[in-house]
Amino acid sequence: MSNIFLNTAINDGIMMTPFEFICVKEKQGKLNKSSCIISEFSGCAAALVGSYMVNPNDSEMIGNSISMAINSSAEDVYGRMERLYSFTKDHSAEKWAHNFLSLLKKSKLDQKDSEFIKMGFGLNWKMIKTRKGFKQIDFDKLEENYTKTNKRFILIEHEGVIPMKDSEDRSGKKS
Repeated sequence: MSNIFLNTAINDGIMMTPFEFICVKEKQGKLNKSSCIISEFSGCAAALVGSYMVNPNDSEMIGNSISMAINSSAEDVYGRMERLYSFTKDHSAEKWAHNFLSLLKKSKLDQKDSEFIKMGFGLNWKMIKTRKGFKQIDFDKLEENYTKTNKRFILIEHEGVIPMKDSEDRSGKKS
């Protein structure tokens, strides 16, 4: 098996191959002899801090990264790969799925307290689940009122930051 993993993807999702390479190298006891070179456009690039990042359109950069991976000290190579392995071990697919399902359960609103509204235009519309009583902005009325005054204060509320009278916060306490 190779000692250098090279990914020059221009566009991909979360590619699992570099994570597999890292785990295999750890099992072989060869973290000090292995390196990852990852395209900065790869879906896994943000997670693999410690790899050499390259622009796949820049062949000189790729060549320099290969040269650095080959000529780096064993300590530097081990430090990079240990960081990558530590991340891979701590962020397994099983742990991700567990966290995702846990967050999904927490985000579920009781259907009797919810309404669905259509947001967007044309093919880019979505159904949005909201609290009962949620009112969309009447943009015509907003524009009319805005042009009538010269003293303006615009407040945009986001995700329940400003509690409504007699509302519950995320912990269930009444305000």
